Amino acid sequence: MPEQFRTETFEEFEEGDTDCIGQRVDEKDPFYGIHFRIDEVNVEFLSKDELERLMDKDFEIKRLEQVRDVFAFCCFTGMAFADVQQLSKEHLVKDNEGNLWIRKARQKTGQMCNIPIISPARKLIDKYSHQPDCIAKNVLLPVLSNQKMNAYLKEIADICGIQKRLTTHVARHTAATVVFLANEVSMENVAKILGHSNIRMTQHYAKVLDTSILRDMGNVERNFSKKTSIGIMDRGIITISDTGAVFMPAIPVWMTQPEIADLFGVYCSDIRRAVRSIYKNRESVEQDTMRYIKNDDRTSMDVYSLEVVIGVAFKLRSREILFSGGI
Repeated sequence: MPEQFRTETFEEFEEGDTDCIGQRVDEKDPFYGIHFRIDEVNVEFLSKDELERLMDKDFEIKRLEQVRDVFAFCCFTGMAFADVQQLSKEHLVKDNEGNLWIRKARQKTGQMCNIPIISPARKLIDKYSHQPDCIAKNVLLPVLSNQKMNAYLKEIADICGIQKRLTTHVARHTAATVVFLANEVSMENVAKILGHSNIRMTQHYAKVLDTSILRDMGNVERNFSKKTSIGIMDRGIITISDTGAVFMPAIPVWMTQPEIADLFGVYCSDIRRAVRSIYKNRESVEQDTMRYIKNDDRTSMDVYSLEVVIGVAFKLRSREILFSGGI
């Protein structure tokens, strides 16, 4: 018996025993002083590259193609094998905006799953909508037995060059980690999709990916990049003549806030507010559009790319129209 299963079984027995004590069936708690612990189990999941490699592979053998499609469907929906095996048209629901959902109670727990069907999963449903076996069994996908699925998945992994032990449950882990959490789906929503009754169950699937670490460290990188000097640089400055002619430099535009203020005839405080708004609203990536440079006289300053200059111009113009009553 697997260790985790034994632990869960004893925990359930302990809860039942506590109820018996409360009803005076047992006078003593045989589990008093005993604490159960579930050891962390590292379960495999596919990386984004491996999942794409699996999806792009053309299989000459039909059964392998069908097994791959069922596995991929579970990767894009988070459904467990037992649930996808029973999935039928009656579990598909359209909302008021025409989006297709899967609403199905999990066979294991009875907990309702609410799963939005994204385009890769929708294509797989459409692919087998006229398949004779699916129509005869009133199911959406041609799902084999779990034993056969796992045997063929091992063969598929070898063909695709995936050095991992593929099983049907790896698809559920892949959905939770690479498809959902790595794309910033909240833990609460992942729990609803997977049919978990609480966040604690979902955290079992919440593997920390290098991509999520990098994303979370983005603010650190941007903050420290402002303090990183890149030395003297050749930079272009946009200017406007007395006659209104605009002169664009031949080299890349990098301008300071005072230079941008002179260009548009406004105060530096206006430029500061506009730049702050651009980065706050993520209209531009600070790391890519700002530099911290040194001058010949050893002074230093922040400079901004043409993308930010144009963004500032748009904000200033929008404000001008607003306050002039143009809108």
